[in-house]
Amino acid sequence: MAQRTIRDFIYLDTERVRSFAAQMLEGIPETAAFETGNEASIGGSVEGQIPLLTRGKAEADYRYHRSHSETRSLHHHMYSLLEARLDKAGKLRDVDADFVATNWHRASLPDGQLIRVRGHVRLTDYAAIVQLLREFPQLANLVSKIQKLALGNHAAGGTGGQKLDFGLSQKQFESIGELVQRIWGDAVRIKVRPSMEHPERLLVGSAPREGFTDGAEATLQSHGWNLTGNWTVVGQVNAPSPDEADAMALPFLTGNEMEDGLDGATALSGGIRQLISTVQFPCVSMAVVSIYREF
Repeated sequence: MAQRTIRDFIYLDTERVRSFAAQMLEGIPETAAFETGNEASIGGSVEGQIPLLTRGKAEADYRYHRSHSETRSLHHHMYSLLEARLDKAGKLRDVDADFVATNWHRASLPDGQLIRVRGHVRLTDYAAIVQLLREFPQLANLVSKIQKLALGNHAAGGTGGQKLDFGLSQKQFESIGELVQRIWGDAVRIKVRPSMEHPERLLVGSAPREGFTDGAEATLQSHGWNLTGNWTVVGQVNAPSPDEADAMALPFLTGNEMEDGLDGATALSGGIRQLISTVQFPCVSMAVVSIYREF
């Protein structure tokens, strides 16, 4: 019997995977409802090698929490089946150092293309940065007091520690935090560099926090912001068409002056937001589907 590869997931976009699996595998799991011990009550039939499970009714009791855990493991199994099917159908493109060196152009990374990337992965939690910015004045004050206390214990007559001061008020820190949050939201930013020979050629996406298996904070504490080792990121390319900018510049006029005016203001604000938050080629935007390592 051939030994199977085991995947250790730190992130999975469950709803996107469920959607793809429903189309490719013709069956998706629901929720496992444990009745006693390790016995599960399973209804329905098996389609596409995935059991269709019944949904537990008691959402606040022990059975619900166990079934929630079981659902996650079933989703990981479903993803593995889905990736194998995508491979077989030729719908999953591998992006490695060789691809980056010879095929990194817009035509090779069309909109909607599913890609599997291995390389240097960086996780950036902007929500945590926002929180730090908001709490920085209090943190700086606390550090200053600790420094004074430490110096007082080790050197009599000391003048105290050096105060951390960036020349910004509490209100200014709050404004910076709000700006960062509006641009990047509550997601964790994922950046993948497939080749060190072409460091400017990145794949960039945002991963909602709920998709992290152990939570975003615990993941960053366990693995750091730079993932080292045998990590794989699977995503879907979000590439604008060459004429999209010209097409979107044309107004969508309805003849209603109020609506057309608001639509124009919305387009202007959207353009500014896109200017400051989207990536530019040779960076490529993607929707992150999964992050895992194999052993």
